[in-house]
Amino acid sequence: MRRRIYDVVFALALFALYTTIALVLVAIGARVYMSANETLTANYNDRTSVFYVAQRVRQNDSYDQIRVDRIFGSDALVFSETIDGYTFETWLYVYNGQLCEMLVFAGSEPDPVFSQNIMPLERMAIDTSRQSEGLLTINFTISVGDERQLDLYIRSSALPDDMGGSDERH
Repeated sequence: MRRRIYDVVFALALFALYTTIALVLVAIGARVYMSANETLTANYNDRTSVFYVAQRVRQNDSYDQIRVDRIFGSDALVFSETIDGYTFETWLYVYNGQLCEMLVFAGSEPDPVFSQNIMPLERMAIDTSRQSEGLLTINFTISVGDERQLDLYIRSSALPDDMGGSDERH
């Protein structure tokens, strides 16, 4: 009878040890998964915002269709396009920690209410000091301490001499 009690206690202790090890391994796996997920999300945000802006510039790479302006205290890329005799402007800028895009009739006053939030982005600063060479440098602040730089060559031709806008809007 005594031997049988020891066998039961040994089996229960072995089961408890197995359960404890299984729970520890699940906890470690969950921590590794969360860490990997955070890293992937950060990399996605870093790369996607930069690639998105680069792609929008490349899509509109025609002479006199790209200009730099200021809106709501931020640098903005403005792409002009004429469709069926109407000229539209697409504004790409940062507002309230978001990369935003807005389509308006050329010459109309942009309003942030009509903009589309694309993704989180703290700041986008556009340097046109090398515009005579057709080079556009865009500095991104993804989050505090996380900055990226993008140099884009406007392939269609040199940028217009006065690429910058005249006044800041709002």
